[in-house]
Amino acid sequence: MRFIILFLLLVPTASLAQGFAVSLDADLNGDGLPDQTRLTEIPEGGTADLAILLGQPDGSLKQDVVAKALVWVGGEGEKPQLFIDKNGALEVFSIDRRNPRKSWTQSLTIAPHNGVFVLTGFSYDWFGIGTGTIHICKADLLSGRIEFGQSANGVSDVGVSETDVTVVPIDVWVQSFPKECEPLEF
Repeated sequence: MRFIILFLLLVPTASLAQGFAVSLDADLNGDGLPDQTRLTEIPEGGTADLAILLGQPDGSLKQDVVAKALVWVGGEGEKPQLFIDKNGALEVFSIDRRNPRKSWTQSLTIAPHNGVFVLTGFSYDWFGIGTGTIHICKADLLSGRIEFGQSANGVSDVGVSETDVTVVPIDVWVQSFPKECEPLEF
């Protein structure tokens, strides 16, 4: 009987522990008030929504934007992370190391631009573990500057291109890569 009661007490806790969520507090829009960013896993989706809540003068938070299914949520050690970069912009970092032949990292930079939170930067690196090659792509979407190439055995071959890029609000961005950043087939 004690085991049944113990089991019943543990079941709700275990089910609550399955979802992934992380938050970060920082002044994202530069108004001097603390804002909050939240990544919350979508049930049975394998992805997480990003919500940005802006601080109000009364200390409360008001939801400003939600970007649906923004990043992939991996297993242990592969959960997305939130950071503030050196310029005060939000960085959303995600990683997939499940298959060594198709491992990748992605970083999305989000900042206010003309009063709206937009995707201002994009970084996507993928790895050819068997060859030891790292394919690199970093895009500054405000300037249109894209660095791309590869690095293997300590030797880098990185090029730069300039392109016209349309900056879009983060809540309407559809995950797409600049052509220079398209992952190679493995």
